[in-house]
Amino acid sequence: MTLPTSQPHAGASDRWILSLDGGGVRGLMTAVFLKRLEREIGLPLANCFDLIAGTSSGAVIAGGLAIGPSGTPVVQLRDLVAFFRTDSPKIFSQTSAGFLGTLRWLLGPLHDTDRLHDALVEKSGKLMLSSVSSNLLVTAYDMRRGEPVMFQSWLAGRAQRRPDDQDRDVDGLIRFCPRDADGFADIELATALTASAAVPTYFSPVRHSRDDGDHYALVDGFVYALNPALPAYFAGQRLFGRNARLKILSLGTGKATAGYDWADLKRRGAARWLKPMLEAFPDGASDASATYLDWMAESGDVEHIRINPSFAGLSEKDTPAPGFDDASRGNLEALAAVGGRLFDDNRNRIDGLVHQLRAHAAESAAQMLPSG
Repeated sequence: MTLPTSQPHAGASDRWILSLDGGGVRGLMTAVFLKRLEREIGLPLANCFDLIAGTSSGAVIAGGLAIGPSGTPVVQLRDLVAFFRTDSPKIFSQTSAGFLGTLRWLLGPLHDTDRLHDALVEKSGKLMLSSVSSNLLVTAYDMRRGEPVMFQSWLAGRAQRRPDDQDRDVDGLIRFCPRDADGFADIELATALTASAAVPTYFSPVRHSRDDGDHYALVDGFVYALNPALPAYFAGQRLFGRNARLKILSLGTGKATAGYDWADLKRRGAARWLKPMLEAFPDGASDASATYLDWMAESGDVEHIRINPSFAGLSEKDTPAPGFDDASRGNLEALAAVGGRLFDDNRNRIDGLVHQLRAHAAESAAQMLPSG
């Protein structure tokens, strides 16, 4: 089945994908890095990438980078940086530290999902996913059906492509695109981003109604794709064809795992294993996805550029806190500094990226000009 390809870049042979890991407040590192990259290129990043994919805080950034109905990014990068700095302390207002914090976390969601949603609505308004002209992929997970959900802007609100799609439902990522009776479901962009960031136990699930009376119970896409580069790769194949040369810039948010000794873990029961598992499982899946793509790159199937911060060598003061919901002023300052350092430490790679992305944006713009 041939999927519709949304603007831009209808004819370029190389296809660039931007993939953004989740990480809660750690998304500040990504936003700072991308702000500097955009400044170097001199163009909105959405003009340079054919597909933008994100999970959790990476989805929030991806949704902001996407081009809206006005022809400009939904949220400017400077405002995304400000969002993490100013809104994170309001969204992550509780702490799981200490006995009372741990008890509160174990008894119910630690943070207010409505507050997260309201903050995102303030940035993106009531914009629907189908109104985004960029190819945007947002990951979530449906607890009601026990399967991944991938919000795909190029499918949102569209009618079924063939009468038997509902029965076949096996064509790549289409299987995981939410549906209504008449076709692929549309959703408010802010709601999709909230769902992608609704980490179990930290936020309550997002309920998204279907027109048949059923509903989705959506949680953070980190359940299967903290690093969304692999789903983005397969989406790119579906969108642009298997002959397209896919190039993926994948940005990580470092390790959330604090590091645990065997002696500390050996006597832990279910309650005390919960936090290490919530940290370790996404990190492991993220590393595995990056490794798989590196293997695929060795055979020439894809070009994979992975940039992921390391905190090795940093002083205790400059090292970001483990986990993803420490929105203290000191931790946010540390994260912003790491984001800037990540850009500087990868200067040689970035110079080449800037050149390639500028050229790709120019080639893509030329392809869109009317002939004659």
